[in-house]
Amino acid sequence: MPSLSTYNHFDVLAIQSNETIETVETAVQIPEIFPPSIPLLPQYPASRPKWEKPLPSKFIIAATEGNPTSLKLKIELETTDTAEVKSANALVDCGATGEFIDRHYAKSCGFRLLKLSKPIPVYNIDGTPNEAGSVTEVVDLILRYKNHSERTLFAVSSLRKQKLILGHSWLHKHNPEINWATGEVKMSRCPPRCCAGCR
Repeated sequence: MPSLSTYNHFDVLAIQSNETIETVETAVQIPEIFPPSIPLLPQYPASRPKWEKPLPSKFIIAATEGNPTSLKLKIELETTDTAEVKSANALVDCGATGEFIDRHYAKSCGFRLLKLSKPIPVYNIDGTPNEAGSVTEVVDLILRYKNHSERTLFAVSSLRKQKLILGHSWLHKHNPEINWATGEVKMSRCPPRCCAGCR
């Protein structure tokens, strides 16, 4: 009787050596697309902190030099942490889209600069990037004009000759009565969230 191995149809499948198996495994190994040293997720937070959410996605500054016919308001700024008060002239600029404070002035006053989680780009009125660069910090202050009082986040930038700019967003929010002949400004149409004594 012939041996069983003679009729074994699978004896052609000889077991390969360890060297051959390793070679095959190496050949089909999938290369790494993202090396471990490169992070897969961005380093920015998923969303802004609550206090940053009122800020816009971009700013526009129209004019920072000013001229003798510009409308300027004599205002007071009070810090929210130490209640220190400073007086300054603020340029009212309907071409700007935010409230700005000059970096040098803010530092000279000792105001506390708050770092933003993500820079906000700044553009000129013609759409070109502003030479001062993006806004990376803000100052939280109480702005007072006559009987008007409000808490405002001022974007920190280089304003050259100006210390403060109140832009279109401020004009739109408060809709003040402006007498362009005398330069008098009345805060008679402020929203309810402004001080009750403004009217």
